[in-house]
Amino acid sequence: MLALLHPLGVVVSALFVAGIFVGADSMSRAAEVPTYIADILLAAALLFMVLAILLTRFRVVRG
Repeated sequence: MLALLHPLGVVVSALFVAGIFVGADSMSRAAEVPTYIADILLAAALLFMVLAILLTRFRVVRG
């Protein structure tokens, strides 16, 4: 969903997701932050992506 089926976007979004999970593991060890924060961040990113797609596809035109 983040890549919109574009091959380069798949690589970028995979690095984004991997960075979130690796960062969450590092924060968990260093600062004792719960690891489910990564799931929340990833869900928020996906929701914002879906919202952006919906807003661009179903744009209301004043006329």
